[in-house]
Amino acid sequence: MQELVQSSAARRPSRWRRAFAWSLALAVAALSATLFSARLWWLGELAVNFEFHVGVFAAAAALSLLLLRARWLAAASALLAIVHLAPDTWLLAPASHAGEVRTGSTLRVLSANVLQPNTHYDEIAAALRASDADVIGVLELSGPMRAVLERELVEWPHRVGATPSENSVKRSVWTTSLFSKLPLSDVRFVQLFDCYAPLIEARVTSGADSLLVRLVHLPRPGSGERVDARNAALEQLAEQFEWGPHTLLIGDLNTTSSSPHFAALLERTGLSDSRQGFGRQPSWWLRPKPIVRRAGAPDWLASLVNVRLGIAIDHALTGPGLRTAAREVIELPFSDHGGVLADFSFLGPAR
Repeated sequence: MQELVQSSAARRPSRWRRAFAWSLALAVAALSATLFSARLWWLGELAVNFEFHVGVFAAAAALSLLLLRARWLAAASALLAIVHLAPDTWLLAPASHAGEVRTGSTLRVLSANVLQPNTHYDEIAAALRASDADVIGVLELSGPMRAVLERELVEWPHRVGATPSENSVKRSVWTTSLFSKLPLSDVRFVQLFDCYAPLIEARVTSGADSLLVRLVHLPRPGSGERVDARNAALEQLAEQFEWGPHTLLIGDLNTTSSSPHFAALLERTGLSDSRQGFGRQPSWWLRPKPIVRRAGAPDWLASLVNVRLGIAIDHALTGPGLRTAAREVIELPFSDHGGVLADFSFLGPAR
């Protein structure tokens, strides 16, 4: 009898280990299945924006499963980790511009979502000045913030601002603006589907070269209806505009490069992701603490889960006649976004 009890006790850890291993593997499989469903429904489309984070989780699960001696499950998790990590890892590879040479002109451009409720006007103005960008696109620009920036950004005398627009969520109380050191010409405003403010289009001339800049803020997803609105606006960008070699699309697209709709935009327009050669560079951070606190959780629990999960939803997409010479995400005080700051060189045919 004593031997049977000892035998049962010896088998119990093995049972628990097996149950934990399968639970871990099934969690990886469920998350991966949700990502793979991005083309089928809105929840998958939202989840796919966190593909890199799922990849990190799958890699950690693979290591844990290996330690638990569940080799086949570890191998499957490792394979899924590679699949999910590969796209963002590939962004570290240099972009190719074979057969083209620089013409000599370089423009520095900044896309900055300053967060509409942000009242730290002077700190934002200082951050924008420190960027030393030739062209600054500002999104979620409130009336008071705009007044301060128009007063403080004296080195950017050329500026145009869009009028806030109606959308299905609420009437916008903020807008978008372009500030430029160089003259702006051919300015026009185009209202895209359900966007918070019209797209701003302007031509910037630098010496013998000119760049057509488009600044846009697409609808924020969060439900099936909102995802459809964002996708409709992406469709308009692909269908209603010409995208020549020296065109640049900047702003908050409210989607990441993991989305199949983002890939479709690049394919249909011929634009390229300026992050190529510079890595992930997340520009928006999900901070769980306020969400958890609003749900009624104690502060200590909210602080415990307050990790900074970053994704890249602010973009600078380039035509084939531009090369990204430098790119970084800068801090925008008291905003949940970072600013996308990049230097672009004009390219011409090889001599």
